[in-house]
Amino acid sequence: MRKTLAIAAAASALAIGTPAYAQDTFGTKKDFVFAADRLTGVYLFKQGETKDTVLGLLAGPSGLNVYQTARLSFDYFVIDHLSIGGAISYWSVNFDPPGPGDATTSEFLFAPRVGYSIPISKAFGFWPRAGISYRSTSVLDAKAQGEAAFSLEAQFYASPAPHFAFIFGPVIDLAFAGDYPDKARNIGLLTGGILGWI
Repeated sequence: MRKTLAIAAAASALAIGTPAYAQDTFGTKKDFVFAADRLTGVYLFKQGETKDTVLGLLAGPSGLNVYQTARLSFDYFVIDHLSIGGAISYWSVNFDPPGPGDATTSEFLFAPRVGYSIPISKAFGFWPRAGISYRSTSVLDAKAQGEAAFSLEAQFYASPAPHFAFIFGPVIDLAFAGDYPDKARNIGLLTGGILGWI
């Protein structure tokens, strides 16, 4: 009798514990992920004659371009490991040069994407993502300029606590269409951010 009760108790504990383990593991079906991407990074940027090497630490590089600014992102795992989602970013700078009037420059970015998480352990893994980014730049009262780019993000995640992780890894944005005569090339050698999931 005691042996039967012990087996029943162990089976019940396993049945209850398994869903909890699955829920804590990143990238399972129905996980909703919210993140702050590209909070920090080392970037190489080229567009036409403009060539820049940029370091941003917990802040986007001031006034350069929206590819390198922090992004708010949301992703949903439709099945285990496969995610769909996107990121948005916006910055605006108002200048007050000598003389009458002022000047405002702003950029907006929307970046839908798909991803696939590859767990290496329960707390560490690889989450590559790919999509198309759309960038819109407005300077003064001129017509806004748009640009589309392929975006690839080879991100690793490290989860020191349930439902929280650091993300880090290289990114690349390669413009292929838009109003700019020269297409942008942005390479993030190392970017970092944070995420949570429910």
